[in-house]
Amino acid sequence: MATKTKVKFNASKLQKAMMKKVVKVQTERLIAYAQDEIVKMGNELLEKMRGKPSDRTHNMLNSLVWAVYYGGKEAKHGYYHSSSSTKGKAFLHEIGQDPIPVNGRELARQFLDTYQPRERNGWEIVWGVLAPYYAYWEKGHENIFYGKFVKFDMMTQRYDHIKNTLGSIAKVTIDVNVPKY
Repeated sequence: MATKTKVKFNASKLQKAMMKKVVKVQTERLIAYAQDEIVKMGNELLEKMRGKPSDRTHNMLNSLVWAVYYGGKEAKHGYYHSSSSTKGKAFLHEIGQDPIPVNGRELARQFLDTYQPRERNGWEIVWGVLAPYYAYWEKGHENIFYGKFVKFDMMTQRYDHIKNTLGSIAKVTIDVNVPKY
């Protein structure tokens, strides 16, 4: 007579256990991806600003933030710099208005505190540059320091890369909001 070992799986329990493992592994991968992308964004921004009077205070770099959400809840977030680095006070200068103080890291923290993920059944990744004057650099503007039109389009370029990488399996969008104070 042969000896047999049988294993019967409860389909529901097996499915839950497998999904839990998939969610954990995929969330870790997306966190690593988000971290890599924010480093690339910051490094590209630094390269484009080289020799230009643009982020003297480091507020723009301090405002770079990412977050990964699963099921509508934050899994993890981070910044381009692990600690806030400031080389003086920064201001948003709008024509006809008093200068508005800007703290890039504080704006990034406020964003994380108030952001409501839209994806409730899967993952969502968000990247941002929260210094309000960055939108001018992204979309382009006439710069008095250079006497010419300046455009960084760093987030737009990363968006193109991310869309090419993830676009077949995810909806990828970008918003560049020029501040209205």
